[in-house]
Amino acid sequence: MLISRVDVEDFWFLKTELLICKSDKRGVSNDQVVVIVTQDRKSTLDLRVATLGRIGKVDLENPIGKRVKKGVTILCSDAHHTYKGFAKDNKMEFHPINTSKGERVKENYHIQHVNSTHNKIKKWIDNIFWGVSTKYLQQYLNWHRVKERIKSRNDRVTAFVEKIINIGTLERFNQIQSNMKN
Repeated sequence: MLISRVDVEDFWFLKTELLICKSDKRGVSNDQVVVIVTQDRKSTLDLRVATLGRIGKVDLENPIGKRVKKGVTILCSDAHHTYKGFAKDNKMEFHPINTSKGERVKENYHIQHVNSTHNKIKKWIDNIFWGVSTKYLQQYLNWHRVKERIKSRNDRVTAFVEKIINIGTLERFNQIQSNMKN
């Protein structure tokens, strides 16, 4: 759960870009897959595929709604009206950063962490994989999230396996296997 101050940013992958094609439409359209990046100051990261096309308050409920605490969380994002409405509906303090007016930092609020994260994700998907299928985009985002969590550990392979395998399930499997032998 993300409790304290949370930075939120959305970015788009062209649905057709994932297939290495070009869109026929300009601006935001249903040809674009919206990804919501949520990150707190402890670097707790969440990446969710939200919707196709423009985002609305309803589209924010699934990726953000269950991860924030109403009345406690401070939401910091760009000045898009969707975030403002979401914060108001959930009784959160909201600090918009208007990047189109050149704002980068407002008092001690900024969205530079999430901007950096979404830049890393775009480069990772575009340069390593040359785009991915929209169907599997969430799995690639999960992979990136695990990769970011374990990057500072020396035992990366073990850490990766621990993150992707539910240890309780593995223990139950081993118990079943030992019971079958007896």
